[in-house]
Amino acid sequence: MSGDYMKTQQQAPDEIAADQVEAYEVPVMKKQNDNIKKLYPVALLTGTVIIFALLLHAVSANERNKSIDISEKCVLVEVEGRSLYAVPLSEDKSLIVNSKGGTNKVLISGGKASVSEADCKNRICVNSKPISEVGESIVCLPHRVVVSIILNPSLENH
Repeated sequence: MSGDYMKTQQQAPDEIAADQVEAYEVPVMKKQNDNIKKLYPVALLTGTVIIFALLLHAVSANERNKSIDISEKCVLVEVEGRSLYAVPLSEDKSLIVNSKGGTNKVLISGGKASVSEADCKNRICVNSKPISEVGESIVCLPHRVVVSIILNPSLENH
């Protein structure tokens, strides 16, 4: 039985001999490669323009955001997706936020909001930098608390 196995192995070649392989030239692929090489500068220029436009948009959006007066900004505190507090950023205040997971202390002072205390294990929220611009947030995942800067809701409708 092992002799039959050896015969089968000997009959199946491990490699195809070089004289058995025919060489084919593929002119279509060469044309496609030439076309791709011609389009490369156009693609590079297009990509550069798009990146420049995105950077310009980001910078202008940031400048618009910084030009928003502090009296137009609010600190929104949400617990488990429900709004708990909306306090003007210009008002110095300390808020105690109780959730099922624990307690956070949100401090609003000097036009900035931060989480000053939390009884969660990782305390990432406490170590986050203070926020002051519209769209910035501090999140405490264990307690499901989100502190965000938004436009004052009473001014958005005008």
